[in-house]
Amino acid sequence: MLPPELVELIADQLDIRSVCALSQSSKSWSRVLSDSVFRSKLQEVCPWFEPQFSHRNTWRECAIEYCRRRQVGSKFARPIRKVDAEEFGRSLTIVTRPELVDSLKLEADGKVFTSKYGIRLDLSAYSLMANHLSIHKLVSFPHVVVFIFMLEGAECHVLIKYKGSKGTHPDIRRVIQASEDIYCHVLGRHVFLGFSEDPYFDNDQPGIMYVNNGAILMKQGHAPRFQFTCYDGLLLFFDEESYTSVRISLESITDHEPVMEEFISGYQFGYPSYKVGAHEHGYYSIEDNFGKLFLVDDSRGMMVCAAEVDCGRYRVISDVQRKALDEVNDSSKQQETLARFSARK
Repeated sequence: MLPPELVELIADQLDIRSVCALSQSSKSWSRVLSDSVFRSKLQEVCPWFEPQFSHRNTWRECAIEYCRRRQVGSKFARPIRKVDAEEFGRSLTIVTRPELVDSLKLEADGKVFTSKYGIRLDLSAYSLMANHLSIHKLVSFPHVVVFIFMLEGAECHVLIKYKGSKGTHPDIRRVIQASEDIYCHVLGRHVFLGFSEDPYFDNDQPGIMYVNNGAILMKQGHAPRFQFTCYDGLLLFFDEESYTSVRISLESITDHEPVMEEFISGYQFGYPSYKVGAHEHGYYSIEDNFGKLFLVDDSRGMMVCAAEVDCGRYRVISDVQRKALDEVNDSSKQQETLARFSARK
């Protein structure tokens, strides 16, 4: 077989489909093409499709699945099913309380924001525009902090700072025209922004930006109207009775329109309300048309009844407990009922 150096030179000249085809042409080629080759090719077209954010074990598996999905007529919709607390994990509790900016501390620290996880970001350049600028969102995780500022005139500034990066200046800065209806989804080092471009018109069209390289992945009616998540290389969102998977990539910008495939969930989510902070835990909460809460695990394709224990804190409840809560109309009595559920555990 060819020496590794020559194999690497050949692989450098091929696109991801050719590399995957070559790896499946013989056992010899499959053996000499390392996982790092597939990683390099996949990061060029779908960098968020990583093994750690998928049930697949290697970059090779992710790359082969990526190519399979691009074939005409391929099926890729992820299923979702409602399960009881026992199957989902009865002890699970998630907290979605957002981190807030202490303006006095920010002023005392010379306009350098320090997150609760120790990530420092210099905001002095934005303090000069304080009269025309507002902090629209702050997304804070142990590995990254994302600031979203809104400037008068529907101009949106996005700043990203990663844990361990040098200095206090943003690692990534983007500016887009958008309304205040902005949604941010963080997946590891990958940051997605859902936004609307024309806030003053009824024909407002949603869009999705992959903030890491500034690419607009979806727009002009193709993007979901609501918030979304990302798993196994797909964008996922609830809409009406559907749990929709979106095949999206950096190739879509020039070669293909985004392709969607629906799975009927059997539950009504006409205007779902996501609790964004939960993504740190790999789960998120969502509210249906009737005000009922669920916790969702995209990786297992499961959703379960949930209840808000206190402000920004949610936990799994059983179907029997859900029924008991539905029979109580008064909010204070609902909290008493939840307290009794907790005491029995």
